[in-house]
Amino acid sequence: MRLIVLTLSGILSCQTCTVGNQAFGKPSKPNFLLKENELQNAFIEDFETISFEQA
Repeated sequence: MRLIVLTLSGILSCQTCTVGNQAFGKPSKPNFLLKENELQNAFIEDFETISFEQA
């Protein structure tokens, strides 16, 4: 995993694809798709979640 360094008041914003995306196109390989809540859980100890959407 590649880590990004932020200042104390920095904001991390990202858009990714989760399992189920293969029905809509690429990426479709399981190794490139996040499981439900995987990204949020990876940062839960170090970041405060301001907004989170999963569709």
